[in-house]
Amino acid sequence: MSENAPTSPTRRRRGAWRYEIERRLAPHVDEAWAEAFVLELRLRDVPGDAIGDALAEVESHCVESGEGAAEAFGEPVAYARALELPTEPPSGPPLSPGATAAWTAQAVGLLVTTVGATAVVDGEPIALTWGLAVVPVLAGLTVLALSQRSDAALRLVVRRPVVAWLATMAHLGLLVALLLVLDGVLAHVSPGPTLAVGAVLLLGATVDLLRRAHTEQLPDDPVRAPFEDERAGRARRLGTVLRYVPVLLAPAMALVFAGLARLLA
Repeated sequence: MSENAPTSPTRRRRGAWRYEIERRLAPHVDEAWAEAFVLELRLRDVPGDAIGDALAEVESHCVESGEGAAEAFGEPVAYARALELPTEPPSGPPLSPGATAAWTAQAVGLLVTTVGATAVVDGEPIALTWGLAVVPVLAGLTVLALSQRSDAALRLVVRRPVVAWLATMAHLGLLVALLLVLDGVLAHVSPGPTLAVGAVLLLGATVDLLRRAHTEQLPDDPVRAPFEDERAGRARRLGTVLRYVPVLLAPAMALVFAGLARLLA
């Protein structure tokens, strides 16, 4: 199938969410080319309506000339960088100090809750090791570092997803290794109070993050074609719902881990 041919129904069913914007605004442009083009403009803080206009121009040229986007405009990232499109300054740091503290507290609460729940099921006191003391600190520093370099992290995820995944797995592996290696016992603590402290920390941080997600004003700037308002409204409503998903992952994981500890006891 040529690059400027409309997307077939079979390809539309495959990865429907990934290329929804590209297929809607530029059905005659290669999906991967259009996605790379849109992502680069997004990363350069180009407004959504300007991105929609630029993609619509590519679509119009491909339809009228019969050329593919790569043939007519070259490599998508280079073409996006060559365009002199208006940009908007970032709305602010992705994470405030309070939000960073809340995300860190939620991660620590998940760890403490998991350890406490396992110990309660086993009926044994918890050996507080150096690893259990050091790993939460490192997790908090990681969250802080990512909050300060979110643009670089986002570019890595978008441009090099495999590298980003490998880096994430390496970091998690390092934390697990520290838990195993730093096994010197600092003290023994009761599992019940430990579980209670972890649960309070986890639930308190989750409530705070949900409050922040509810009151936070997300950028109202979807990628859309000229005069396209209805789909933009649906995109805003979907974004409103999806903002709560990351916040609820930690308590959901805590419930899963507690259930597994119960089953394996």
